[in-house]
Amino acid sequence: MSLTKVCYTIGNSISLVTLVIALFILLVFRKLHCTRNYIHMNMFASFIMKALAVLMKDMAHINTYAKKPSDENEWMSYLKGDEVTMCTVFQVLMHFFVGTNFFWLLVEGIYLHTILVTVVLSESGLLLKYCIIGWLFPLLFVVPWVVTRLYFENNMCWVGNGNAAIWWIIKGPMILCILINFIIFLKILKILHSKLKAQQEKSADYKLRLARATLILIPLLGTHKLLFIVVNNEQFEGRTKQALLFLELAMGSLEGFLVVMLYCFKNGEVRTELRKQWNLFVLNYFPCQSCFISNKARYETKNSKPPRQKYLVKNGFYQDSKRPSSVQLLHVSVSTSMDLDPQRSPTLEYFARGSVSESSDGGLTLGETIEETLEENET
Repeated sequence: MSLTKVCYTIGNSISLVTLVIALFILLVFRKLHCTRNYIHMNMFASFIMKALAVLMKDMAHINTYAKKPSDENEWMSYLKGDEVTMCTVFQVLMHFFVGTNFFWLLVEGIYLHTILVTVVLSESGLLLKYCIIGWLFPLLFVVPWVVTRLYFENNMCWVGNGNAAIWWIIKGPMILCILINFIIFLKILKILHSKLKAQQEKSADYKLRLARATLILIPLLGTHKLLFIVVNNEQFEGRTKQALLFLELAMGSLEGFLVVMLYCFKNGEVRTELRKQWNLFVLNYFPCQSCFISNKARYETKNSKPPRQKYLVKNGFYQDSKRPSSVQLLHVSVSTSMDLDPQRSPTLEYFARGSVSESSDGGLTLGETIEETLEENET
């Protein structure tokens, strides 16, 4: 096994383990259930399936090419054997799940841009539309690619891509996803630049914060893939080609790990929920509680009350036991924008920073913006 294959196998394995843990966390804790995190879960699932497909494809290749027939008859029976069929199936699955991964990165970019530019975001039916884009759209180019290869390039395991026209059936839509995400990336940077520059009187290091936000956005939107489209390893030979191929595969295999760190393990909401659940676990099952948590944390956990629900009204937020309908929320925000001065109210400014979604326990969840993600990564 080559060094490149060893490295990306290790990278895929690391990504796979961390992605499974992150997906488990988001699934188990109901307070983390909202449209934003549902999108993250689907993207994590696409990364998991991609990593599994790559690892299984490599195993199928090893099993297929390990045998070496000695004569022509053995070669003929070998080429029609089950090993080659399974190898081809795993190759098709790998391309499909790579495609789903590209489209879920596109969905993340679309959703992030939407919550930044939309004042009132109605999330009714939004997740279903995103699931159709993420899981079904890849079939539109994978199925034609399979049919075309069956008729025109049905050779060993479908590993090579000798016919460039057939390869572009798959490559074209993936490049389109990257280009759209790159445009979204530039638009988000423009929005962040204007917001941070407007706050430079309060924060003099806005350029540093913008640079940090840029570095965070690159793996989240997959814009680094554009580099390997412009600088293709097929354009080079020798060590340069091997170095570019190694870099591309290494970054691709660890992409899931980077994304899960930023979206889950570095997320303040997730860390707070994990800390609370850990404190509850220690209080319930360990006699030596002081060995694990402080007296302050123990007191806060015992006396914690569920937060009262907050709803958006004309003059800000109010607390009540009865939740207003989505129509009432929309009416309040619209009437507020019509009655106020040309200067924007703090309520609408705050509402524009997030997206309203119902969590599983009936609370109001505001979707994080890049600025909030940035603040979490600064701490």
